[in-house]
Amino acid sequence: MPPAGGRRRRRSNVRTTAATVVGGVVLAGCGAGVPGAATGDLATWELADPRVVTAETRSLDVRVTRAGCSGGITGQVLEPRVQYEDGRVVVTTEVEPLGDGTWACPSNDAVTVRVELDEPLRDRDLVDGACLAAESGSVRLCEDAVRWRP
Repeated sequence: MPPAGGRRRRRSNVRTTAATVVGGVVLAGCGAGVPGAATGDLATWELADPRVVTAETRSLDVRVTRAGCSGGITGQVLEPRVQYEDGRVVVTTEVEPLGDGTWACPSNDAVTVRVELDEPLRDRDLVDGACLAAESGSVRLCEDAVRWRP
């Protein structure tokens, strides 16, 4: 029979492995409900022309701006993610990661992107998902996450 210490070590390894697996599942679940996984850098958006948005709108033109310093360039916008909820439609935009480096912080340009919705806005708020992220508290364009109210 192996010494008791060997059993404890084995159990400890099993617990560590189980905790790692559970932790990975929990972290993977953080993106649940939002189509696609977050793969880019944080970006905010604003409506290109808020006057054309109605309760029946199913297509939005948004102007996406990289939230972080990037020498004034927003860069390539990734596929927007849309989450439909009872009281709101959350659109989250990200941009291609910059990678390592030091970047100047002038205002970044805005890149216009069309977002197709699977259903009309109806009586729901239209919300910038980047503004809901905890790290966006200091983002200038995130004073109010709601971009349109019915």
